[in-house]
Amino acid sequence: MFLPVIIVCILALLLVLLVKNIKWFSRGAAGERTVSEKLQNLGEHYILIDDLLIPNAHGDTQIDHVVVSPFGIFVIETKCWSGWITGGENSSQWTQTIYKEKYEKPNPIFQNKVHVEAVKSALKQYGEVLAVPIVVVVDCERLKVNAPNHTVIMLYSLKEEILKYHKIIYTDEQCESMALRLRELSSDDKERREEHIQKVRAYQVVTQAKVKNGICPRCGGELVLRNGRYGRFYGCTNYPICKFISKT
Repeated sequence: MFLPVIIVCILALLLVLLVKNIKWFSRGAAGERTVSEKLQNLGEHYILIDDLLIPNAHGDTQIDHVVVSPFGIFVIETKCWSGWITGGENSSQWTQTIYKEKYEKPNPIFQNKVHVEAVKSALKQYGEVLAVPIVVVVDCERLKVNAPNHTVIMLYSLKEEILKYHKIIYTDEQCESMALRLRELSSDDKERREEHIQKVRAYQVVTQAKVKNGICPRCGGELVLRNGRYGRFYGCTNYPICKFISKT
């Protein structure tokens, strides 16, 4: 009698975890669809490519949206986060606050930097392309992120932000050629995409372990406790070459 009860409890726990993962995935997918719909209204000179999986220096990287235009290449990372979002450009984690409950989220700026480098590498035959990184947060009530060197915005500002760029750099023919190149490099292979997801999760675990042990995950330097404008934090001893920081 005791053993069946344990089995039922384990199955119930697995079901709860499965439902949570499905909910998280569907929420993220819905956010990406919303951003895609917004980007489709930019105009005839803008080419939208969604859900790219292209090679980078360490394997593959998945990019939510790329917009190829005569005014630059916009590399967009979408996060569907509710509540209040706070963080910094060099912070390892951002904070999501929902009804006084706080949750740590990986800094998407780091993720998008990898995406930008992958796009530049894919288009290296066109020279040093202008790749503009943008992180767009969908559904949040308040966004307070200190990132002077990176664009972090809410959904309603996305179109306006892209349309700020109006200096013509590329012809329409060059844009079509670059978009074709990115599509050719992108993979739809399910196993390859699943492998990429597992690598991302493993990387996040390793990064968290390094920070916990006082090691900078970016350069391998030592993390030391410091006092800053907004309180105490752990910073890399290789500053200013490495500006990685982590909350206490």
